[in-house]
Amino acid sequence: MLEAQGAPRPVSRTAYAIVREAVTNAAKHAPGAEISLLVTETVDAVGIRVTNAPGHRAGQAPARASAGRGLAGIRDRAVLLGGVSRAASTADGGFEVLALLPLGTALADAAYGAPWDVLREKVDA
Repeated sequence: MLEAQGAPRPVSRTAYAIVREAVTNAAKHAPGAEISLLVTETVDAVGIRVTNAPGHRAGQAPARASAGRGLAGIRDRAVLLGGVSRAASTADGGFEVLALLPLGTALADAAYGAPWDVLREKVDA
């Protein structure tokens, strides 16, 4: 199981659930496409980035339609801890899920140059 060192148990469990859902979605909607995962703990938060390359590879089943609550579940999990998430297509036709989960009750204003830093503005607003 994913364990963010020093992260409170609810943050660690939520990070695991978000990663699981994002990877499951990537595998489901872009079968065979490369999936990239980055989980980093900063001084005040756990940042999560899951991306997948565009499309599916030859010999793989096409993307399946979904009536699930995967992205809404990711958003809800992040919000319950005072965090935020974003899911969107990438410029190259892939897909990216970003989440930022605070380790305490607030996030610092500092930027770390990480892909989820854009989410700090939404949390601090």
